[in-house]
Amino acid sequence: MSTGPVDLKSRLRRCAFALLRASGVPLVLRHTVQRRRLTILLFHQQDPVRFESTLHALRSRYSLVGMAEALQALESGTIHLLPPCPLVITFDDGRASNAALVPVLRRYEVRPTVFVTTGVVGTNRHFWWTALDASELRHAQSLPEAERIAYLRQLGHDPLTERSTAQALTLEQLSELSSVADIEPHTRTHPVLTRCTAEEARAEIQGSIDDVTTLVGTTPRVFAYPNGDVNDTVSGIVAACGIRYAVTTEPVYVDRRSEPLRLGRIFIRDTATNSELIVFASGLHGMLKRMLRRAP
Repeated sequence: MSTGPVDLKSRLRRCAFALLRASGVPLVLRHTVQRRRLTILLFHQQDPVRFESTLHALRSRYSLVGMAEALQALESGTIHLLPPCPLVITFDDGRASNAALVPVLRRYEVRPTVFVTTGVVGTNRHFWWTALDASELRHAQSLPEAERIAYLRQLGHDPLTERSTAQALTLEQLSELSSVADIEPHTRTHPVLTRCTAEEARAEIQGSIDDVTTLVGTTPRVFAYPNGDVNDTVSGIVAACGIRYAVTTEPVYVDRRSEPLRLGRIFIRDTATNSELIVFASGLHGMLKRMLRRAP
């Protein structure tokens, strides 16, 4: 089967981001808007070679800070006193591949935050969405929680089934990763929280908070909403569980006016080129998308 159209789309994408980078707008944003605002990036999995390239590109343009330092600045209202262009790196889910990044993190002395799906780490269960095609995934995400689980089982993808291989970190890998990264909760099974009942959402959120404490011996301080899905009910439950900060997938910067339970975070594709990384990290892509949404 020919992959011509896919290759063409990929080439056009690379060219578009190379042009956006060359425009100088990301540089202007870094030296103006981003200089005294916090940027949080979201990754899922990168191999060590690509991640080292990512770190090299980011360190030459941003001040990489840990989540703990960023939260302290938020609490004290001193984000503007962080190093210029402060940036936090986060990973979602707790993929097994994250374990291979430990040597790179030690070498670069960068401490990211890894939000783990605690009902999957340490097991051979698979992340439920990885077995679905695009249309199945869209349908599953639209369903109330109980119906979503029933639909997955109908497709033969019971999320509680133990497979022959693991997709998530083992407990040993999680322990090693916790020496170079902050481990924080991301629910137990990665549901769409806005499609859960209040009781279901509370069990997922509080359960993952308790699990993180048990697994790595720390008290969670920040939560990541699966897929970034949040409403007032969900954020209220997070607050009631004792968490003061939570991150979304809304691609905006963080400053003293940001809502603590809805902090912005910029998603970076695992296969992003350096130009794409630089454009996304600058916030330019998110700005352009918002402008297009507002256009008549």
